Amino acid sequence: SHPQDAHLRPLVANNRIEKYAEPKVDLAQLQAATGLTPLPALQLRDLSKEKKEAFIASVQDLVALTNTKVAINDKLAVITYFETLCTDAQVAEMVVNSSLMSLFSQLLLSVSSTPPQFRLGVATVMGLLVRHSNFIDDSMHVTSLIPSLLQ
Repeated sequence: SHPQDAHLRPLVANNRIEKYAEPKVDLAQLQAATGLTPLPALQLRDLSKEKKEAFIASVQDLVALTNTKVAINDKLAVITYFETLCTDAQVAEMVVNSSLMSLFSQLLLSVSSTPPQFRLGVATVMGLLVRHSNFIDDSMHVTSLIPSLLQ
């Protein structure tokens, strides 16, 4: 028995129970298709609060199902790009406590209008965000976070 065996281990991205493959996304193609400038986690962390909020808002606009100008495959590419950012605790905390997390919950709850592969990507991102965040604001209960992940 190892001393760390007494600690709780998260199920998402736990290398002791699963092999987690880092998602691959063509960043140049993503930028060309959506206009989003994909930033590495380190750069995203270093942005001012206003620029972080603007970045989150632009992602939110891109992945919203009401945005019919962006193809579903491009929305999935944005979600896949976000998955690469989720393991950074500061980025995860920023996103999990933003309006983007509320949108993710809504996307999961709108089963009839959301393609299954897109829903899987959103659920994965949400799981990673919850797993890697050090703090989740109390206001997140209003977004139906748990019901959307359980659906």
